[in-house]
Amino acid sequence: MPLGFDWILERYGLCNAITTLTSQDFSQMPAVREYCLQKLIRALYEELAIRLRNEIEKHDGNRSAVEKIPVGEAGEIKKLIANRPWLFEEDNYHIDLSHLSSAVQMSIHLPGCKELEMALELCEYGKNLSSRFLGKSEPPFENLYESYGKYLEINAGRDVEKNLDYFRKIAKENEPDGSSYPAEVLLQLLEKLGKSEEALELAGKTLNASGLYGMCSKAGNFKPMQHAAQAQDDPVHFLAALIEVEKAGKA
Repeated sequence: MPLGFDWILERYGLCNAITTLTSQDFSQMPAVREYCLQKLIRALYEELAIRLRNEIEKHDGNRSAVEKIPVGEAGEIKKLIANRPWLFEEDNYHIDLSHLSSAVQMSIHLPGCKELEMALELCEYGKNLSSRFLGKSEPPFENLYESYGKYLEINAGRDVEKNLDYFRKIAKENEPDGSSYPAEVLLQLLEKLGKSEEALELAGKTLNASGLYGMCSKAGNFKPMQHAAQAQDDPVHFLAALIEVEKAGKA
């Protein structure tokens, strides 16, 4: 797949590369997914950087303003758009926005790498775009580039608690509406960070009792499953949790 993806990206471009990535199941091949995502993010980043350079040179009438900015390295786009709000005036943009949004959304699967930094800069670029291009996404990603930027900052180990609070707040705000997706995103982050107690407490409030066994078993605590089953009127899993609680009490 990696060599095949390189060929698709080089021969058919970003659109086909994105379609290929989104149509594959990488659950058993995380290393392959990471490789392909790194290639995709870098290609999109470099294409956007080239177009920004051209726009700035055209605007300024010379290359002196950008020639000192290193090419093809993380930090390039951040420096190119800094103090240049005119780049986004009159609803201006410099790259296919469907490619940008798709790449940013997939980038949450990136490991700690240069391409993760590039994805963060793509989010910064996206936050500068006219609001008419941002569409309407489901919470917690209704503010697409801001929300994914915070998710990526957590992945990068930056302002982790501050950014987690952002997702905690949205999850709590959506509880009355019965929307579980914000809580599921928060749960994903908590598990990734090893915050097992908070993750288990949240899971007990948001997941079906039938989906809690693995987490409860790993934590050695079946109380959340018991409470969830009781609240959901699920006698089978209530009994299963009760048996495990009693086993733990006798151990």
